[in-house]
Amino acid sequence: MKKVKRIVTLALASLMSIALFAGCSADKKESLKTEEADFVVVGGGAAGLMSALELGGNGKVVLLEKMPALGGTTIRSKGYLWSVDSKINKEANVGLSGEELTKFYKDMAGEENFNDELFKKMVEVSGSTVDELVELGIPFSKTNFAGGTPNYPELQTLTVEGEGPALISAFNKLLKERNVEIRMESSAEELIIENGEVKGVVVKKGDEKYNLKSQKVILSTGGFTRNEDMMDQYNNEFINNIPFSGVGSTGDGILMAEKAGAQLIGDGVLGIWGMNEKYGYVGDIGSLVRQTAFYINKDGNRFVNEKRYYAEVHNELNKLEDKHAYGLLDSRDEKLVENLEKGVSEGLVVKANTIEELADLLKVNKDNLVGTVNKYNEAFNSGNDAEFGLKNKQMTPMLKAPFYAYDVKPTIIGTIKGVKVNDNAQVLDKDNNPIKNLYATGEMIIGNFINKAYPATGTVVATGIYSGKIAATHAKEGVTPKFESEVSNESSNNESEKVEADKTVYKDGIYEGQAKGMNDAVKVSVEVKEGKISKVEILDSKDTAGISDAAIEKLPEMIVSKNSPEVDSISGATSTSDAIKEAVTEALKQAK
Repeated sequence: MKKVKRIVTLALASLMSIALFAGCSADKKESLKTEEADFVVVGGGAAGLMSALELGGNGKVVLLEKMPALGGTTIRSKGYLWSVDSKINKEANVGLSGEELTKFYKDMAGEENFNDELFKKMVEVSGSTVDELVELGIPFSKTNFAGGTPNYPELQTLTVEGEGPALISAFNKLLKERNVEIRMESSAEELIIENGEVKGVVVKKGDEKYNLKSQKVILSTGGFTRNEDMMDQYNNEFINNIPFSGVGSTGDGILMAEKAGAQLIGDGVLGIWGMNEKYGYVGDIGSLVRQTAFYINKDGNRFVNEKRYYAEVHNELNKLEDKHAYGLLDSRDEKLVENLEKGVSEGLVVKANTIEELADLLKVNKDNLVGTVNKYNEAFNSGNDAEFGLKNKQMTPMLKAPFYAYDVKPTIIGTIKGVKVNDNAQVLDKDNNPIKNLYATGEMIIGNFINKAYPATGTVVATGIYSGKIAATHAKEGVTPKFESEVSNESSNNESEKVEADKTVYKDGIYEGQAKGMNDAVKVSVEVKEGKISKVEILDSKDTAGISDAAIEKLPEMIVSKNSPEVDSISGATSTSDAIKEAVTEALKQAK
C-alpha cells in the first residue's frame, strides 16, 4: 500500500512539475515585449525567400534569418533546379514531362514514401513560377542546362548565371522592392501556440527576446547537418562526413514543429563528394574533386566508377576506412595545374615527380598504386573502359609528371528527414491533420518525396522555390492584412551597438595590403587620419559573390569602429572575413 501511495505521489508531483513548467514558459512569453505582423517567414534560403516574395505587398511580412547574411545552403549551391513547361524549357526543348518527372522521383523514393499530391502540385507550378521569376529579373540561363543524373540523361535542369550566390542576391533585391522586413541575426526560438493554433514565434536577437505574433508562420530553416545530436539520432552512419551546407543548418524548424506535434518523415542524407569543410566541391580548389576520374583508397586501389552519380559515389566513399580517399591528376591540363598549384601552396594538394614518390607522400601501398596506375593507363591507351564501368572517354590517366593528389571525402549538403506536410505545405500532426497556421518548405519537407538517397541534381533548389510558392499562396488565402510594413531591412552586424575602440595610434596615411581569400588575393586600402583608422576599402576580391558579400559590406565599418582588425568574423563568410582582417593587418604594419 505504501508503494502504491508513493507511486501516486510521484505521479502527482510529475504532473505538477509539468504544469508548473508550462506555466513558467507561458509566463516568460507573456513577459516579453510583443510585436505583430501578418506573416512570418523563418529562414533566408531559397524556400524562405520565395515565400516572402510571394507574400510581399500583403501587409506586414517579416523574414527572420539567424545568420548575418541570407542564402542558407542555396548560396553554396550551383543554383540548378528542374522545371516543367517553363518558356525556357519549351524554347530549348529540354526537360521531362510532368508525368515522366513524377514517375522518376516516385520510383526512386518508393511509392510508400511519396507524397503524390504535393509533388504533382510542385510540378504544376514549376513552369509558371520560373516564367514569373525570369520576368522579375532572376538570372536563369536560357541556353545552359545541366544533367540531373547520368542515370537519366533526359532529366535536364535549368541553371542560374552566377549560380547560387546570384540567385540569392536577386531575391534579396526583389524582397526589398516589395517591402519585406528582413531581420538578420534574428532566430526563431519557439512557436507561439494559443488554443492549439500557431500564433507567431519567439524571436531572439543578441541578448534580447521578443514575441512576434502573426496570422501565419512559414518555416524554411533547412536541415540539420550542423546539429550533431540530430545527426547522431537520425543519420549516425554519416555523422563524421563533411558538412557542406549553410552554417545555420541546425534543424531549428524541425525541432520547433516537432514540439508543436508535427509528424516527421523521410530518412537519409543528400550526399556528394568534397575536399574539406572549407572548399567542399566548389571554387578553384574544391572543384578538383570533380575534375578527376581516378580515386584511390588508402590501400592504393581504385574502388568506384568515379563518374557515377555523385550520391552513389558518396555511398562508396562512406564505406571506406576512415571515409578517406584520394583524387589523382597529372599535368596535361594547364588550367587544372594552375588550380592544383594553388592547392599545393595551401597544403591541400601533394605533388610528386613519380608515382612511387606520390605513394610515399600519401603513405599508401606503393606496389598497389603503381599497379593501379599502370592498369588504368593501359586501358586508356588501348581504348578500353576501366574497371567499375568507367568509360574510356571519361578517363583521366596519369601520363605526364608531375603528379598530384588530394583528399576526397564523403560530403553532406543536406538531410532528408523533416516534417510531413500536405499538398499546400501545411504541417501535419500525428493524425495527419494540419497544424493551424503553420507551413514548412524547402529542405524541411524533402522527405515527403525522396527517401534514403539524393535522386538528382536540382532537387533541393526546385523544392525550395516551388514549395515556397505553394505555401505562401495558400497562407495568404482569406487573410486580411492588419498591419503596414515598417521596412528597415537591416544589413547590420549590430552596427548600432557601441564598440570600445582600440587605443593604438597609427601613422597618418593610406596603406595597402593583401591576403589569400577563398579563391584568390583580397586587396584592401586602409586610411589613417589623426592616428586612427578612418576608412577601410576593399580594392579587389575574387571570392564568390553572395557568399562574400556580408563580409565585404560589414567588416570595413567594424574595423573602423574598433580601430583594429581584431574583430569577429562574419558567420557564413569566414574565409573572406579572415582574408580582409589579415590584409588590413598587413597594411597597418606600414603605419607603425
